[in-house]
Amino acid sequence: MIHSVMIIPVNCEVGLDPFRLLLIGLCVSSCAAAANAGDAPAIALLKAKCFGCHGAAKQEGGLRLDVRGHVLAGGDSGPAVVPGNADSSQLLRRVLSSDDDRMPPEGTRLTQEEVWLLRRWIDSGAGGLPEHDLNTKWRTHWSFQKISMPVPPVIEDSQRVRNSVDAFVIHELQKAGITPSPPADRATLIRRLSLDVTGLLPEPKRVQQFVSDKRPDAWEQLIDEYLASPHYGERWARHWMDVARYADSTGYEADQPRTIWAWRDWVINSFNQGMPFDQFVIEQIAGDLLPEASKEQIIATGFHCNSIFDGGVRWQAVVDRVNTTAAAFLGLTTECARCHTHKTDPVSHREFYELFAFFNDASATSFSLGETGYLDQVPKPDESGRMPPVTLAMKATPQPTHVFGRGDPAQLGIHVSPNVPGFLPQLRIAGDRRASRLDLARWLMKDDHPLTARVTVNRVWQRYFGAGLVETSDDFGMQTPRPKHAALLDWLAARFMQEGWDVKKLHKHILLSATYRQSSNDRRELASADPGNRLLARQVRIRLPAEIIRDVFL
Repeated sequence: MIHSVMIIPVNCEVGLDPFRLLLIGLCVSSCAAAANAGDAPAIALLKAKCFGCHGAAKQEGGLRLDVRGHVLAGGDSGPAVVPGNADSSQLLRRVLSSDDDRMPPEGTRLTQEEVWLLRRWIDSGAGGLPEHDLNTKWRTHWSFQKISMPVPPVIEDSQRVRNSVDAFVIHELQKAGITPSPPADRATLIRRLSLDVTGLLPEPKRVQQFVSDKRPDAWEQLIDEYLASPHYGERWARHWMDVARYADSTGYEADQPRTIWAWRDWVINSFNQGMPFDQFVIEQIAGDLLPEASKEQIIATGFHCNSIFDGGVRWQAVVDRVNTTAAAFLGLTTECARCHTHKTDPVSHREFYELFAFFNDASATSFSLGETGYLDQVPKPDESGRMPPVTLAMKATPQPTHVFGRGDPAQLGIHVSPNVPGFLPQLRIAGDRRASRLDLARWLMKDDHPLTARVTVNRVWQRYFGAGLVETSDDFGMQTPRPKHAALLDWLAARFMQEGWDVKKLHKHILLSATYRQSSNDRRELASADPGNRLLARQVRIRLPAEIIRDVFL
């Protein structure tokens, strides 16, 4: 279809003649409207004939046709449409096919006029569909909002308030008509603190000293003492190693022997040395890409090397890195999006592989702990049977990434570049260079990122109270309701960033609170008012992990 366009000679002086400007505006508007109108019949056809099996509720063959991004990404068989080239588009081929793979598979075939509408729509660029999913509930989901610093509520009974943590907790308790529990006795408190911070029971002599200590800052002094202990790093590194899927085993089947203890020691030392959490994250995700990366920064990338390596199936390890990174720092489950657009969270099939591309650009490689650096092959034991001192670390190996149809690497779809999900703050890259893991790491730690700080402080809280303020610590997605203490979570997250991502200061905010020091005794009125203790009217009894039980018996 050809539309009339007003052409103005180059040498013609139009000036500001209102009549001429009006004509130009009308012509431009009518052209745009005509182009959109040309898409409308084809969109109506897709809605009537295709969306039932390839729409928001159902995606046969992994194909969704109601969102342009999904149309271009395609399904099990690859991209459905090549904009501007109908003859090369699978959608038109399937419609014209007389084989078993024809579309629609049942019922009346498309008429010649309908085929012509479809062909014209593809040849004209396949426009008219929304670029992203029309379901925009995620725009108001609590965890996807930018973190702000809430003002702590004013509590009249100030004797119960030790710090801002208590102000938020007591405010919610008062709204529910519940009173907090009294503090635990001193012997219980030092035992609780010692186990929580160091994983060890306190010495009987130290218990007696604290019980007899009348100084007003005795509790704070005790906190500082335990946070300065080398056992603090051992205890809290264990929590992080659980997130990072670390084990002391030598490998699985095809990846033996495997040494990763150097990364374990790096984590312990990082906690004990008080490394800021933003640096802690950046070095683990992309330490090898930092300018003049040190040996320790390269060792830190062992974070990516904790998964099982099945010989010859590299892509599975890359998928594991995507899922682990998303759960650890974003609090999101991305596994579903490997095969299809996520059913509940705003992560598309294509966006999964854009995340995949960050990690597909690197490989786990043997790294010498001596002076050699990266090794070309896995080292062998020496004559005495000892392995040379090596570890696994990441090494940049850029390569192309494609969408896997239904998660199958044998079904390569469109080529994608590294990028972050569209519902989160944009990843800004200077120039036209390809984004790297270092860009991803720095993006995670930006002040406007809504998830990293929330997820992190929630995990720390979980270790002190048996459950996080958000109970599902690895899932802050659409199915996770706003927590009872959402304001407290945001205050802790905002303060954490404001104080330079200082993990020990975060510990102290929690440990100095009267909320942490409460008795864990059951109270009859709480059985009905707050049986799950989500409002934190008392402390909780926490089952000791196997490592602590073992140490207690030694």
